[in-house]
Amino acid sequence: MPSRAAGAIMAVAGQERCGSSLVMQMLAAAGVPMTGRYPAYEDERIFDHRFYPSFVGRAVKFLDPHIGYIPEGYSFRWIWLRRNESEQAKSQVKFYTWMTKKKLRPGSERVLAKSIADDDPKCMAVLEQLGGEVLHLNFEDILSSPADATERIAQHLHLDAKAAKKMLHVVVMRPPECLPYMLEERLVGIKR
Repeated sequence: MPSRAAGAIMAVAGQERCGSSLVMQMLAAAGVPMTGRYPAYEDERIFDHRFYPSFVGRAVKFLDPHIGYIPEGYSFRWIWLRRNESEQAKSQVKFYTWMTKKKLRPGSERVLAKSIADDDPKCMAVLEQLGGEVLHLNFEDILSSPADATERIAQHLHLDAKAAKKMLHVVVMRPPECLPYMLEERLVGIKR
């Protein structure tokens, strides 16, 4: 059953390593039309305004919305994700090291955590300018209470109870702290 939010861009947004891939995977399991590919569902077309008409009725991932250009004139239903800044910064450092095989300078996590906190109001200003209802979710709350999180997402996007149940099965139970390994490797065998 299509979502009643189908006339909007279902925008999953946050700063890097906030849990946006998890929420996109949840929406895909619920049968929401997606952009991008599993497991991250990132789509470089978000930087080209010509593709925005094809995003209507689909879930689209927007990382760091204060940096890129998102055109006005579209209807959005936002899911804004936050994470403990220190843990998010640790995850950013871990991801960078995994991708590049290079280590960042000592103190990088602290600098990144401050940047995350400083950029949050800038991101909120972009969402406010573009308009649309915003569901605020914390990564930690998704992990500690996945049934509540999936219900909130389903209500926000006007999905039925069956969709919420399908989303629930995607959540991998784990502690909210930054894992010492890349979960992506275990989910789909991605290795660097």
